[in-house]
Formats: sequence, C-alpha cells, structure tokens
Amino acid sequence: ERRYHLPPTMLNADKEILPVSGTREALFQIALSAVAAGGPKGKTKVLMGNPFYHSYAGAAAVAGGEPVFLPADRSSNYLPDLANVSTADLDQAALVYLCSPANPQGAVAPLDCLKQWLLLARQHDFVLAADECYAEIYPDAPPPGALEAARDLGVAVDHLRVFHSLSK
Repeated sequence: ERRYHLPPTMLNADKEILPVSGTREALFQIALSAVAAGGPKGKTKVLMGNPFYHSYAGAAAVAGGEPVFLPADRSSNYLPDLANVSTADLDQAALVYLCSPANPQGAVAPLDCLKQWLLLARQHDFVLAADECYAEIYPDAPPPGALEAARDLGVAVDHLRVFHSLSK
C-alpha cells in the first residue's frame, strides 16, 4: 500500500497476496493456471515481449499454450508496441507477460502503458502477468507498477497478477 500509494481496501491480504518461494516458479505456474482456465474458451496464446525471460516461453509450452513473441526493440523503447499487437492475438490470449522494469533492457513501462495493457486484459479477457521483480532497483524515482494502473483506473485486479521479488 505504501510503495504504490494504494487505498487500504484495494487488496485483501488474505485472499489476494500470496508469498511464493520465488518469482520464477510463480511466473511459470501462472501460465499453467491461465492457459488451463482459457482452455474452455479456446484461448491458448501466451504473449510476451522479445527478448523475453526464458521461463515465460517454457511455461507457455508446458502449459500447452502457443508463445507469441512481441518485438521489443529500440523502436518501441524496448517494450512491446501495443499498436503492433493484433486483435486476433489479443482475442486468443490466455496470458500476457509484461516485464517492467524489463530484463535485460531495463526499460520501464510508463503508467499509461500499464493502464492500456490492463484495459486490454479486461476487454479481451486474458490474465496480465506483470513481472515487476526489478521494481525496487532504480536510480531516482521508483518505477510505476500495475497496481497503480488498477488504482488509477478504478478497476478490480481480477485480470491482473503482479509478481515481486525480494531476491534482487
């Protein structure tokens, strides 16, 4: 609540916060859960920026999903360019991994970008996995987080899973 300036009632600590042994394991498990949940709806795509964290692609494959690699290069400030993501991919997405601050590039998604992804998750009914395991490594101001996007939009976190790590 302090770090992201969240209202005290935004999250239910007993139901919406889960300590895990590491974000790698949790990021892997979310694909198993999201792709399985998307199965009855026929949603099997798992979108991720490229370059990507190897656990994302491995998790998508093991879950029976189809990895979709979204270019994240200099032209898009090393983040997936929303303008280049097809509606078909969004409609078929069970899960989208979004890493900010990104590894290995260090790119930080602006708050508006996080809001756009969260709105797309709700509109297209996929899980947005916000991998924020580097969120506490910064030189000046802390980077924005997906929970702040949900707060500002006034939306529930039902399509959002945020991953943090104490190992960094």
